[in-house]
Amino acid sequence: MTASRLGLAVLTAIALALAVLVALDTPPAAVRRSDRVLPGLEPARVVRLAWTRAGETFAIERGERAWRVAAPPPAAGPVDDGVVADVLGALELASATRWGGAADAARVAAAPSALTLVVDGEVAGAAARWTVTVGAIDDATGLAWIATGAGRAARVEAWVARALDRRVDDLRRRVVVPVAAPTAIEVHAGGVDLVLSGAPAAALWPAGAARVAPAAVAAVADALAALRLVTILPPTPAPARPGTIRVLGGDDVVELEDLGACPGAPGRRAVGGTAGTGCVDGAAWDAVIAAARRIADEPVAVVDPAPLAAAAVERLVLADGLAIAPRGGAWRAEPTAIGAAPELDAGRVRALLAALAAPGKVAVSPAPGGPAPAPALTVTYAGGATHTIAVVDATRVRRGDEPFTLEVGAAAVALVRAGAAAVVDLTLLAADPYLLRAIEVVEGGRAVTVTMGDTFDAWGSTTGVADVAAIGRVRELAGGLVGDEPAAPAPLRRTLRLRFDPPPTAGAGPTTVELEVSSAARDGRCVVTVDATSARVAAPACAALLAPLAR
Repeated sequence: MTASRLGLAVLTAIALALAVLVALDTPPAAVRRSDRVLPGLEPARVVRLAWTRAGETFAIERGERAWRVAAPPPAAGPVDDGVVADVLGALELASATRWGGAADAARVAAAPSALTLVVDGEVAGAAARWTVTVGAIDDATGLAWIATGAGRAARVEAWVARALDRRVDDLRRRVVVPVAAPTAIEVHAGGVDLVLSGAPAAALWPAGAARVAPAAVAAVADALAALRLVTILPPTPAPARPGTIRVLGGDDVVELEDLGACPGAPGRRAVGGTAGTGCVDGAAWDAVIAAARRIADEPVAVVDPAPLAAAAVERLVLADGLAIAPRGGAWRAEPTAIGAAPELDAGRVRALLAALAAPGKVAVSPAPGGPAPAPALTVTYAGGATHTIAVVDATRVRRGDEPFTLEVGAAAVALVRAGAAAVVDLTLLAADPYLLRAIEVVEGGRAVTVTMGDTFDAWGSTTGVADVAAIGRVRELAGGLVGDEPAAPAPLRRTLRLRFDPPPTAGAGPTTVELEVSSAARDGRCVVTVDATSARVAAPACAALLAPLAR
């Protein structure tokens, strides 16, 4: 065993020595050098690209916000971001499958179809320039030669040559309106005058401004987004009074001029402006004008029939001044002038939003001179727009000072008028009814206590025979007593103290909940106060709380 270990150690030492000798004997020329064709080039630091083919040159330059065609002037306009990204990516990733010499570089440059690309940028804070001449693609090998100056050439994969081989029309952006979410649209063309602004969008009519149904706004925005430059034109003189379209979205501003029929293509429309000069499909242009005309000419048909856009609401101030807002996935109330913020009932908040987001029926507002609508609820949207929802009558509301009313129904109007009562959590009691052990009733200076015996339906009383049915109804309420609406504390008629056994939790003890109950009103309802929260309770619950528990 010892001899075997010694032999293994000797063999290991010999192998290591041979490896060292091989490494020391490797000539420097065999060390692999970088195969990047343009080392040091970084796309983010490239500022200009110029192509020359058959004596003609065109160039693009990086501006403060985007690339634009800089030459020749007739082709001026914005550059397609995807195309320039492909060119810069090819320059950065171009790798040599084989390096060539001066003869290969000269052959590439002398080819009649040769394309030269001059790249201006920056390396380590200093100006830098790279010159690339692209040769023809060899279909048999899927490779192409690229000359990089100073007598150097490289064989690269065909995709690199294809990405660099561009013409000026390839570079121009074809999308006319690259605004994803317009915040304002103005159309003054084709006999249409329309101004849309804000979020949610409102239109300005001669009678006044009003919010437009989202589908109608989307129809205009989608039609604008579908415009594409089919052909590129040199700058064309505009008519004396050209039609114009203006689209805003964040910091983006797009302006179009209607230049009339496209020269030589009657089925197309010539446009100019921010996107440069070119022709768009005539049917696509007509779709923009038609969508805009529908809003401009048919206000009652396109006014948003829903009082509010629930998905975009950022804050609501209710009729009685309580402010609520979405926070952390739930709605929260803001502290009031007289105390802490009340708890909200998520289901009741959703019901309020759903009622006001449901479409109503749009009608022109009655002539001035009638009673002014009462402001009842103020809405603030994520985009900053704010308006009131005012109650006109028992079934109608008005949004801000719009010249229209919305028929939404009595239930929705009642929710608007209710204020905090529509959304606050009115749960007065929620306990495990099977832990209820005793009930003490204090009324008129007299106290009666009923206590559970060995079973749930065995109860005894300190003054007589317990009414098991009446006690059972109180026990049901212990599992969930919810008020109908907030109320001020009313004169006390009866106090009930409900004593509960401790739950099966380590360290838990018995608890007592005290309910203060008023007399029933004519409608059978009463006011119940629990832990300083008072609410009006439905008649059946009041009857159970005020019934004798012993005979």
